[in-house]
Amino acid sequence: MSKITLLTADEAIHDWNTLALNNTDNITIAHHPSLYFFFTNYLKLPAYYFLIYQEDKLIGLLPLVKTGKKYISLPHFSYGGVLWKSKPGFHEDQVIDTILNQLQKEKNLPGFYRWDIGAEMKNERSSIPIEIRSTKSFFANANASKVVHTIPLNTNLEELKNTFDPNLKRKVNKSLKNSLTVRPGKQELIKDFSRVYNRNMHTIGSPTLGAKFFDALVSTKGIDTRVFVAYKDRIPVGGSLVMWYDGYYENLW
Repeated sequence: MSKITLLTADEAIHDWNTLALNNTDNITIAHHPSLYFFFTNYLKLPAYYFLIYQEDKLIGLLPLVKTGKKYISLPHFSYGGVLWKSKPGFHEDQVIDTILNQLQKEKNLPGFYRWDIGAEMKNERSSIPIEIRSTKSFFANANASKVVHTIPLNTNLEELKNTFDPNLKRKVNKSLKNSLTVRPGKQELIKDFSRVYNRNMHTIGSPTLGAKFFDALVSTKGIDTRVFVAYKDRIPVGGSLVMWYDGYYENLW
């Protein structure tokens, strides 16, 4: 029988990072363990971060957040699911279903947990609603309406510019000719960033997350973020909020 054991945050994050940061080919920002504190402290959402063991070896990581009656991995972010070091002899769907069924049965409080895969697991589909945001499908269901574009970043500026298409090069040159300046920062730029973000969301008819949301994310201890704001004559005209985990960077908003 698989079992769930509560861990202290410090020991869990140490072990979590040990596995995640040695699997950089598959890592995403969704597997950053400090997001747990953002979900629980600011969004007040129950978060369950599982360190998956088999035969006393850590083999996988699974972040889950409960929103209403539904579990999501992860809300507000593009990714989730299990980050494996080595896959067990069970299908991922079966692992996730078993964890969900045990959560429902044991009514665990939010936290970091060690979950040991038992010798036998029942192939019992959970009735609990769950959404896994991943580049692969789970439970034979998939919605492919979102596109994620990734590129390797080159530290040599000239070589990186040579990868730009003509239209992007034109935009870069136009920004230079118009004397745009870009400031990097943290909380001090949230207000200006939000002005640009809110205007664009209003244009496309989408609700905004609010400056307090971004400020809470940037302020959460352990999360690596940076805010960039582009100015024309001291007026904010562009913005970006970037987060990273190890070598994986994403322009989130």
